[in-house]
Amino acid sequence: MNLPLSRRFREGMVLLEVIIALSVFALVVTGLVVALDVSMDASWQREKIEGALRGLDNQIAQLHNTRLVPSENDVPDDGSGLTYSVKIELAQFRDQKNVPLAGIYRVTVTAKWKDGSEDESRDLSELFYQP
Repeated sequence: MNLPLSRRFREGMVLLEVIIALSVFALVVTGLVVALDVSMDASWQREKIEGALRGLDNQIAQLHNTRLVPSENDVPDDGSGLTYSVKIELAQFRDQKNVPLAGIYRVTVTAKWKDGSEDESRDLSELFYQP
């Protein structure tokens, strides 16, 4: 069966249009999958950082209720994958007469965790006064 040349040309063009449309669709889907993957990774990282910041606030709140002694120690892992270290040091402040002020401590709490193969950390430092 011999089709006229113009009809065969139209059928070939339709096939070419379908192939181009499928290629564009595949590119769009691939871009959406990549964007979803990146947004999920960013969401997981943000969740870890927010958890670390909440933990830092909790550690500082617990220290408000204790007697401070200059020291440096690690807090055991609570199962969340975050470890905390607490450093308490006597702050060296002086008044207008250059007399050292007693009872002022600088407390630094550090949260550490693993993000894939990289080590991540956040610090929170606060001054405490205990007469």
